[in-house]
Amino acid sequence: MRELELDRIEDPIVRENFRRLKDLLAEPALLRGKFTFFEFTLAALTYPATHRIRHGLSFTPQDVIQTSTLGTGTITWNYAKFDSSYLYCEITGPMSVRAFIGSYQEGSRA
Repeated sequence: MRELELDRIEDPIVRENFRRLKDLLAEPALLRGKFTFFEFTLAALTYPATHRIRHGLSFTPQDVIQTSTLGTGTITWNYAKFDSSYLYCEITGPMSVRAFIGSYQEGSRA
């Protein structure tokens, strides 16, 4: 991003607004929360199968940003059952999953 020449703006209100815009644009949206990257393999003897996955976070996650899946199955996250220890999902076949798991919070600076 090109550097803004804030010191050349004479009006203090306009200068402050440009500073705020610059700060906002410099911070990617994914950093407005707490996310941890996970990679795991899920399988079962029969399908569909429900899985409970320990996440080890210090809070109850609210969001899953799934980046990839490999295998014959599909995954459905049961967000309503997420708790301070586990994630819950249902799969339709064996698979590997990669995802960022955590909680997005608008305005936070985690």
